[in-house]
Amino acid sequence: EGPIQTAIADVSRLKKIRFSGYVQARYELAENADDGSSGNTFFVRRARVKVTANPTKQTTIVIQPDITEDVTLKDAYVNYVLGDNNLVSPSFTFGQFNWPFGYEALESSSVRETPERSIVVQRLLTGERDQGLKFTSSLAGPLFWQIGVFNGTGANTKDNNREKDIVGQLRYAVRPNLDLGVSAYVGTEFIPATDTDPAFEQDKNRWGADFQYYLTDTTIKGEWIWGEDGSVDSNGGYLQLARNLGTRYVGVVKYDTFDPDDAVDDNELTRWHLGVIRYLNANTNLKFFYEINDNEGAEEDNNIFRAEIVARF
Repeated sequence: EGPIQTAIADVSRLKKIRFSGYVQARYELAENADDGSSGNTFFVRRARVKVTANPTKQTTIVIQPDITEDVTLKDAYVNYVLGDNNLVSPSFTFGQFNWPFGYEALESSSVRETPERSIVVQRLLTGERDQGLKFTSSLAGPLFWQIGVFNGTGANTKDNNREKDIVGQLRYAVRPNLDLGVSAYVGTEFIPATDTDPAFEQDKNRWGADFQYYLTDTTIKGEWIWGEDGSVDSNGGYLQLARNLGTRYVGVVKYDTFDPDDAVDDNELTRWHLGVIRYLNANTNLKFFYEINDNEGAEEDNNIFRAEIVARF
């Protein structure tokens, strides 16, 4: 094989590889932060580079690290379509990727309206990712489902017990502008031994329901998640309204709440997210958000102002 043929083959391979990603750069001011903390700071919240390759029509390979303070692997998986048409054929995914649960945990930070996910997603679906295998239905039609088996220990970790966790969701487009979803997570969590207690296993279950309602200039989203970790029952959710203010601005109001233990009084966490998004172009936007925190039982609530730019490529 001569140099010309080699060059042609290399170009052909490169055409099957696509690069994308985004940067989320932020200024953050916490009203009641202590000196020496990061309560008044500029920083890069996320910096992602995503490599997508299609060596064959049915096979997709995705690798996505985050390269902020340390390089951390976020996604690394192979997706294979069980047929010739990517829209009507089911597929399976093997590797590290998002749990197929709910709405906000699957939504990329590059397109989410609020700077951060809701409290309940951060607490009950920490990291949003795990290692495992999932099957996905056809993308065509109003009904869509995913179901998978996972380690249950999160991203970049091997399993620490002999059990596997089952995660799945079912979504239905009731109308072109209304989507409903239900999700379930059924698993077992291994709790290591301490100086006073032996190691043990406990139930780790999650149930969720969500909706998205799209109007001409307004989007309404809501989600509620229930959690069971051994004897501790928790729950929380959010309701968000986003309204177009002309062609370049979007106003956002979001109420966010979480109760970490139903058996304990006066421990609920609530947040109001009040913000404006300014779209500079299709791939770049500025966000200005004020987060009002109300933590029951806390001596002092810490409200936060955030200004950030998100740019995709």
